Amino acid sequence: YPSYPALTAQHLVLTESIIDAATLQQYANLPQSTSVLACYGTNGFTQEHAEAASQLPEIREIIIFFDGDTAGRKAAKKLADQLKQQLPKVIIRVIDTPEGEDINSLWTNNEDASIFETLLKEARPTIESINIPELNIIASKVVTPIQKSITKTSNEEKESFPQLGETEKGASQLLLKVKGQVKNTGDTLKVTLQTTAPLTKEMLIQKLDLYDYTNLEKHAKVASKTLDIDTGEILKEWQIFALSLEKQTASKKEEKQYILDQATKNRCLEFLRSDNLLQRINEAIGQTGIVGESDNRLLIFLIATSYYSDSPLHGLIQGSSGSGKTKLLQSIYKLLPKETFKSFTRVTESSFYNYAEYALCHKLLCFEDLDGLEEKALLALRELQSSGKLDSSTAQKLESGRITSGENSVKGPIASLACTTKADVYEDNISRCFVIAVDESARQTADIINYQNQVAAGLIDLNQIQKTRVFIQNCTRVLLPLQVVNPFATKIQLPQNIHKLR
Repeated sequence: YPSYPALTAQHLVLTESIIDAATLQQYANLPQSTSVLACYGTNGFTQEHAEAASQLPEIREIIIFFDGDTAGRKAAKKLADQLKQQLPKVIIRVIDTPEGEDINSLWTNNEDASIFETLLKEARPTIESINIPELNIIASKVVTPIQKSITKTSNEEKESFPQLGETEKGASQLLLKVKGQVKNTGDTLKVTLQTTAPLTKEMLIQKLDLYDYTNLEKHAKVASKTLDIDTGEILKEWQIFALSLEKQTASKKEEKQYILDQATKNRCLEFLRSDNLLQRINEAIGQTGIVGESDNRLLIFLIATSYYSDSPLHGLIQGSSGSGKTKLLQSIYKLLPKETFKSFTRVTESSFYNYAEYALCHKLLCFEDLDGLEEKALLALRELQSSGKLDSSTAQKLESGRITSGENSVKGPIASLACTTKADVYEDNISRCFVIAVDESARQTADIINYQNQVAAGLIDLNQIQKTRVFIQNCTRVLLPLQVVNPFATKIQLPQNIHKLR
């Protein structure tokens, strides 16, 4: 799949799966001299693949584009060694796929075809394939423009840092490598650190707080016995390493905004300054595949984009099972920049209280099924909606082992959108939200099925949908929170007989 490579192919890209090959073919804008060939998994480069590659008279290089996980990297290295023996005159290059990603997920998450151009251009050659002074680029990590621009702070993400012992001046005795993620809260710098003695290759993995010198001394004594290196030397190198990590984590925290080029920014501003803006926005939303729901989709989008204001809005989408309410929610939050929203299918009782202080500040929180949230999680959500913060008293264990009280604070404000199948929702939840009923009419059902049929028949330009979605995302990126004055506010009166007038 997708076919035997063209005999005129000068470049061949090998992917780990069929869906990855299809994604590259559809979105990567590859030159005519480049062919794509799918392997069937990490060990799926067959004899037939090998024969197809060897029969290309004009082939100059083969690029291996496997998944960014341990299995993918191991398989890519193995395949590169195999191809170097089979095709010694062909340059073999390996793409350093971002951690946890594959070709299809890169497109789905970033929706920017230039990411493939960047990765293909910066694929690293294998050592045997080059004999030029540019050898020092082999160990460099490919960082996509989107990764450079967006700060990621999820607790689930893992960061990798250089092995400072190999490169830092004065750090000649140890090889240091971070396992997992670095937690820098300002007064603590917690890491799981692998310390290796370069001569004996003895290795020790320890959980350290590199700012806690007293505790660090205890760990250094343990490491000294295991690695047979002086305690003072270990402490010295750990301190140097701490300064390096401090700079890297600080620079990551400073990168908070997605940087738009001026041409893109000008197009967005021109659109946002146009007449009948809400009508034009609604039409653009419709072009992203949301069928009907004209009033609802605009209202939900306006609620979603209020995340950066001082008083964000909240919405609750009601509908029966299978009515399309979750699809509507997903379609709207995907119109926002990925760094501005968080989507949940389940929330545990205390999870909101355990976020970093500003992790939820000015974010849109989306809940695909509000009915699945536990009561304590709903209580925390209501507090974030109303007061814009969570302050809790917790028990903390000191280094001495003594238990003491402490305070934890999670700052908002937040905007929120949620779905529910319940017709009657708990009053404290519903009083904070705009309640939006999904259109479940027979006409709307017919329109949805007709659209699905057009997609299946290839009559809908999916590439144009992605472009429109990215344009709307960029438009929201140039918005700024401003104070709004409504000169008609004193002219508005609510009906006196409504429930909970205040």
